[in-house]
Amino acid sequence: MRKGAWVVFLLLVVTLYFLSSIPGLRVLPVLSAVHRAMSRVDLGVAQFSQWFASRLPIDTHELRHIDTVTADFLAYARDNPIIIEFLLRKLAHIFVFFIITIALFFLLHQYLKSSALAVGLAFVGATILAALDEYRQSMVAGRVGSLLDVGIDMIGITIATLLIIFALFLTRSGRHHAVSRSGQQGEKEESASDESTVICQEGDPGARATTGPERDTAQSPEYKSERHPPQ
Repeated sequence: MRKGAWVVFLLLVVTLYFLSSIPGLRVLPVLSAVHRAMSRVDLGVAQFSQWFASRLPIDTHELRHIDTVTADFLAYARDNPIIIEFLLRKLAHIFVFFIITIALFFLLHQYLKSSALAVGLAFVGATILAALDEYRQSMVAGRVGSLLDVGIDMIGITIATLLIIFALFLTRSGRHHAVSRSGQQGEKEESASDESTVICQEGDPGARATTGPERDTAQSPEYKSERHPPQ
């Protein structure tokens, strides 16, 4: 588990370092290259989608408004590539550091018994990594280090931290509920045992509850013959 956590975290850090080292990196050209590569691969997805849509129990013409919104957005993206580039870059910042924070938490949790300490250190460590990443970009041609980008990175870090805290709360609540249920079951069994003992004592005032070796001795034939000799 520790090796796997190290591999995932280091892979993410190396990927971040590689992307930060590319001069003048832009998101839209990368997406365009991915789109061209995917368009060369004919997996019959379009044909399957049309076949599946034709068999849906709804009128697909009712979804034409979605097509209109999509067409308007694409037209806006073509006319304003700088704005779309800005939004995609900031979303990429949030997503990357969201994943890095979770990976760092799992790595620290392999060595720390306190989950709260692991969460805190993951938050601090991811923030330091975001600051170092921006400092690294300031030394790359065509790239600029910005405190604003550090703040945007911290949005992803904060979301990941809150998600981890919420998950820990749910798991601990579940364990507490299970433990309380098992404790209540044990109390019920103990109460039933006490009631049976009281009933036995009421049936035989001279009797007392016996357990373990005493019960075995009381049930032996020798003990019964000594206590009740034949007449």
